[in-house]
Amino acid sequence: MKVAKASVALSGASEVKVGSTTKLTTTKKASDRAKITYTSSDASVATVGTDGTVTGVKAGKATITAKLTIGKDSSTATYEITVVDSAAKKIESVTATSVKTLEVKFDGDVKDTATGKFKVSRAGTDVTMTAKWSDDNTSAILTSESALQAGTYTVTYGDMTATVTVQAQKATKINVLTTKVGLGNNLGSDMRVYYTVLDQYGNDMGISSNKLTINATNMSKNHSVGYGTNANKTNTYFTVSTNQVTDAIGDKIAVVAYLTSDVSVSVSTTLEIANIYTKDFTFGEPDKGKDAHIFVDQTDYRYSLPYTAADSEGNKVLLNKTAPNVLGSTATTNNITFVSSNTATINPQNFKIDADGKITFTTGSYASTVTITALNTVTGETTKIDVTVGKKPQLASLDVTDVTIPRYADEAKAEIVGHDQYGDVISPLNLANMNLSTLFTLNGSAANGATTATITKDGKYVEFKNLANTASGTVGSKFNIIFISKVDPSKTSTANIIIGDETVPSYFKVDSSAVDTLFAGATGDIKVTAYDNYDKEVTDDNDFRYVVTWGGKVEVTTVGAITAKNYVPITVEADAISGSSDNGTVTINLQAYNYDKYRWDDVESKVVSVVVSNVANDFIVTTDKDNYTSGDKINVELKAYNGNDFLNNFNATVATIVKTIKADKTTAVDTKTENITFKNGVATTTVDAKAAVKYVYVDVKAATATGNVVVSNNKSGEVSVDAASTTTKYGVAVSGSAITVTAQNGVGETVTGYAGNKAITIKVEKKDGKFTDDVTDTYINDKAPIVTFVNGQIVINTKVAIPTNDNGNRYTVTITEQNGTFTGSTDVK
Repeated sequence: MKVAKASVALSGASEVKVGSTTKLTTTKKASDRAKITYTSSDASVATVGTDGTVTGVKAGKATITAKLTIGKDSSTATYEITVVDSAAKKIESVTATSVKTLEVKFDGDVKDTATGKFKVSRAGTDVTMTAKWSDDNTSAILTSESALQAGTYTVTYGDMTATVTVQAQKATKINVLTTKVGLGNNLGSDMRVYYTVLDQYGNDMGISSNKLTINATNMSKNHSVGYGTNANKTNTYFTVSTNQVTDAIGDKIAVVAYLTSDVSVSVSTTLEIANIYTKDFTFGEPDKGKDAHIFVDQTDYRYSLPYTAADSEGNKVLLNKTAPNVLGSTATTNNITFVSSNTATINPQNFKIDADGKITFTTGSYASTVTITALNTVTGETTKIDVTVGKKPQLASLDVTDVTIPRYADEAKAEIVGHDQYGDVISPLNLANMNLSTLFTLNGSAANGATTATITKDGKYVEFKNLANTASGTVGSKFNIIFISKVDPSKTSTANIIIGDETVPSYFKVDSSAVDTLFAGATGDIKVTAYDNYDKEVTDDNDFRYVVTWGGKVEVTTVGAITAKNYVPITVEADAISGSSDNGTVTINLQAYNYDKYRWDDVESKVVSVVVSNVANDFIVTTDKDNYTSGDKINVELKAYNGNDFLNNFNATVATIVKTIKADKTTAVDTKTENITFKNGVATTTVDAKAAVKYVYVDVKAATATGNVVVSNNKSGEVSVDAASTTTKYGVAVSGSAITVTAQNGVGETVTGYAGNKAITIKVEKKDGKFTDDVTDTYINDKAPIVTFVNGQIVINTKVAIPTNDNGNRYTVTITEQNGTFTGSTDVK
């Protein structure tokens, strides 16, 4: 038998990108038993799989070898692959494509578009722009919310940067879009000439025609043609006023228009007078605005009728704006007459059309489905739209959840969802406090003549009162209330009332926070609240009581009151103790009255532990802020603690030394001794925030309170104060013939930063107890000098020394800044 000789060849793409793959085609001559293996000359450049798929690893060249083996015979083929790194290495260009957009092009594809960020800046100020990448990630459009200012912008992406110069938006061209206009007012032509003003990027600037200077001439008859402008910036147009007497079909009108502010931006065009009329007119679906439906008695023009229209030349038609208010008795415009099948529902005479051609309408008081017809008075064609106008939404049906109530109860509360006559859900806000009895007839086995149903103020629940049959119903029996709509009696809703167990006191809650720690001799209240088996607070005093016992170092002082009332707190008083602390307990037992056996049965018992303390061993000091400006008041609060327990019954007067300390934690700025009174465990004081203050220390020295008291010392943490402060006043001191004036902040510190030339006024007064004389001239050369402060201070020399002892007379020196901002004075002693 002859054996086929092995032969193999490779073909395919000769180039692959880094990270991409290409599959080589293998051509072989051998039996199916032949085996092919692939190898790469450089796996760091390209790898090859068992099926001949090549993957680019990094830029370079690699040779792929295919070896075919059959028995002892073999053949090889090689194929060179070039791996190309397509990753972007630089920004190739940045181009302004509009006044709000920049197009950024890269020299390759960008790999991190999901996480990378563009940075755009102008004159060192960042500019916020959003990016939209191209499909191949080689370019992006950057968009600003507002127009970019003229200037040079730097665009950065990673370590790639480029610049672009943006010019201010400028009109460059006017395009006239209309070629034909109608003759006079025949056939309802609006004679609008549409145009666009383009900027340097080819974008429409939306410049209204009242910014244009226009000239129109009938070249066929050699006379001027009138024109009109408007402020419309969306559908920009101007009008020409042809006349049936002086103009004719086929005449040519030459129009020259230019920007009034820039005559270089102009256009010259020729219009033809033609037999133009509104030819095609079609209604769209009515726009309900924010309403779910169209309702009666809406007079605010909230509804609109969309349409599309075209003239006999195929140009878009926008209906003429109504002037002055509505279409009027004929309800005709642009050779279209509007007719209604029921004017009591919608009357076309009241249609309004705005400058953009939008039709808005009102509704009358009659609810119906009305047909609006648009009649073309030229072609005779009609188009129609049916508009359903319904009654205003009102509650018509309910979804009420089933509710279980105690036997003998005649009230219930159930969740509710309301629907209007259209089936739409009514918001809870619009249901709030609604009396359902006025909208529905209440029927059913749980209703009687006195039954009421009222929605709660949050609009989420209905409260039933004076229910029927609940006393006679057995546990598990079901009754109902049927709501029959007075608006539409065919709509009914049912609420099911299920009879449950009778109410019995079931458990109680305790708030004992006020007595967790009691200062010896103090009192505190335990608040208790009982709940029934429906998790509602028990209010019938005959059904339950609390039996209270106590032990240890406390006693209860309100025994008689708490055995019958749910809302009366249990008052606990701490006994005097000899040591630093001791314990007491209060046991509270909830009992319910058993009417079948005429006895009180235990329901639940709880024990409240009370720590009785003689020791206020910790005073936590806090300030109202973390940072102050020199001159502020620092509000300091002290709270009394026993270990981790806040002593809310600590009422004592404590002797303290309050210090403000410098940063070295040693040197005091101010020190004051003060008796601070605690009320309910809290006391307050104030200190001045001076420039050097970094800490506030409070040393507690002694205390007086009911019982034995032990008090320990405490100090606060750091309080930061700005070294710089603001001048609020002048300090004045007199020594001999020298008057020293100091710029000071609110706490009397010298403001060293206060410097330079200042205009001041100096006044010296002599006072003898009855009269005051101005003696400034005696002592001062210049009463209003310009002085120079250095480091917050100046010295003014007097003519002679101001007396310190002048037979009982007293002298006062006052310095005032001339603008009246700062002043200061001193008595010479």
